[in-house]
Amino acid sequence: MNREERFVFVACGAAAHLDELGIALRHLRQFADNPIVVVTDARRNALPVAHDLVLDCPTPPVLSDAQAAIWLKTSLHRLLDPRHRYCYLDTDVLAARPGVDQIFMYRFGPVTFATDHCRMRYFSPWAVDCGCLSERRLAQAKALNALIEPLDACPPELAEKRRRLQAKLETYSARYVAAEPELAARRDAVQRLLERTAGHPWRRKAALLAWVWPKYGARLARRLWRGADATQAARAVIDDALGTLPEFIRRELGFDWRLNERRGYDEAGRLLLTDVPFYVAGQSEFRFDAERGEWVDGEGERVFHGPCDHLRAAIAEDFRIVVTDPDWQHWNGGVFLFEAGADSPAAPFLDSWHELTLASFDLPRWKTRDQGTLIAAAWKHGLEGQATLPKEFNFLADYHKPGLNFDPAHGFSFADRPGFVKPYLVHVYHHWGDRDWAVWTWLEATLEDRLQGRLDGRLENREGAS
Repeated sequence: MNREERFVFVACGAAAHLDELGIALRHLRQFADNPIVVVTDARRNALPVAHDLVLDCPTPPVLSDAQAAIWLKTSLHRLLDPRHRYCYLDTDVLAARPGVDQIFMYRFGPVTFATDHCRMRYFSPWAVDCGCLSERRLAQAKALNALIEPLDACPPELAEKRRRLQAKLETYSARYVAAEPELAARRDAVQRLLERTAGHPWRRKAALLAWVWPKYGARLARRLWRGADATQAARAVIDDALGTLPEFIRRELGFDWRLNERRGYDEAGRLLLTDVPFYVAGQSEFRFDAERGEWVDGEGERVFHGPCDHLRAAIAEDFRIVVTDPDWQHWNGGVFLFEAGADSPAAPFLDSWHELTLASFDLPRWKTRDQGTLIAAAWKHGLEGQATLPKEFNFLADYHKPGLNFDPAHGFSFADRPGFVKPYLVHVYHHWGDRDWAVWTWLEATLEDRLQGRLDGRLENREGAS
């Protein structure tokens, strides 16, 4: 064991933060061999820290608990034993498989971070109070997420089946569109029509009837004569008229794609796939604008926040540091490598990060975070072009990221890139503890499998010794 390399967590304050620390410790103990240090301020803690290597450091009383945790994090090089090299981890970073200790092989420059999941301009409104995240926008985003999240969820036991099915559907759908371009065009026209009339029941009903009547009037009239609701009858006729793709899928895959619902079920009747834009448009004012690649409200305004340049302006105005690239791929502060000690190569950078962060606490437009000042420190020291950690050592599991897919057997994949990422460290920065999310249940199962495997090994050793 290399005693010169250690992992370090920082946690203090409320019970929820210390519970989170406990989960992170359980994961890291199972998948890493190097020692783990916890730095805390015990005077602030609602619960004791159950760990063997704990460094208790008092923090300035004027700081809030969140500010105190950041104070400790950006002071680590001054607090820790300078004889060792360290890997800092946020408490929402969970070890997922053996080999975590390899992270120390990727040390570059005075400090080494991984990249964030977005670029600087998209992060900007989360770092400074610039008005780009209005209360109305946040409320809309929350409402839209509440609609989307249950549709995106998939039970872990069905995840592999869903992945294989999606790949097959893409292949078969492409064949279908090539063979039936006219029918595909009409299907897409109906989709656009339903999206345009979302939220207006009578407009939707009139539009459906107007579309169906010219070509399928007799069929629709028979259904209406039998007493069917006009909207349901129109949908049924459309389903009949555009039924080639569902029939093709059912015949080729044994998969039930219900065009009127835009949902798909396996042979056991379990829901596997949902046409999310179609469903959301039918339930709300929101729709997905494919040309713009974003969700919009009834007025065509973007729902989820877009990029702004206010963070870059704040860094220039408040700290006199110029960031020349407004779209810089900034670093994520959740994992980083450094050496402790006043004379270490990391000390000048970490001193700047600490001082900039403390200064930001007193500036009204700056939010209580350390990542905006991390950007400032990186550019102050000319480190903006430095190499970063591989994604495997700080994989940001973004619940909402379009095109990010997860498969427990293979890992994470992106819709526009080949291959999978199988992380050593997973950064769960939202939906913590959500057992309806396949990523969280996989992390729990991975830890349990590891614990059981070690237990089995000890039992085998004892049996052999006896």
